[in-house]
Amino acid sequence: MRRRPRKGTSPTTPETDRGPRVARWPWILAFGVVAVALVVGATVAVLSFRTVSQVEEIAAGREASSQVATQFVRRANNFSSDRSQAYEASVVPLLTTSYAQEWRGRVAELEAYQQEDAVVTSEAQVTGTAVVTGDADSATVLVVADTSVEVVGSPLLGALRWEVDLFEVDGEWRVNDYRRVGPGGVVS
Repeated sequence: MRRRPRKGTSPTTPETDRGPRVARWPWILAFGVVAVALVVGATVAVLSFRTVSQVEEIAAGREASSQVATQFVRRANNFSSDRSQAYEASVVPLLTTSYAQEWRGRVAELEAYQQEDAVVTSEAQVTGTAVVTGDADSATVLVVADTSVEVVGSPLLGALRWEVDLFEVDGEWRVNDYRRVGPGGVVS
């Protein structure tokens, strides 16, 4: 027995019931896909911008630390024992406060050596630099320099490599330590 439709309604069949519902799902699905794509796209854009700016900041820090390390090796290895005060005044501004104390002790040793009638002079020409490790506020830079050192008329020539540790202090790169390195590592 077939039912009659109520007054004011149209007869429904399974085919007509599915028709409008099927037509709505693609729109809802498309809207959901677009919304997810927008959220993912915005997240990727924000993270990419942040990563690019961090990379640029680190690159700028590497360049600045390399320049300070180069200045330090030039100044530290251009010495004349008869000009030790000028020497100290040229090097100390490149140092961290804590390392400046140690550096002044080294200068005092050179001054004592001079008082024993030994004249010490050295010159250095930086031939290359490379940042070994570095981040936004610290770096280790390898500096290669051709040097000549003369102690009481006895010249010594050679290429020296220096490993220079730097920290960023109040927006300025400062030397915190350095050591001479050879093919096998640190040379004492």
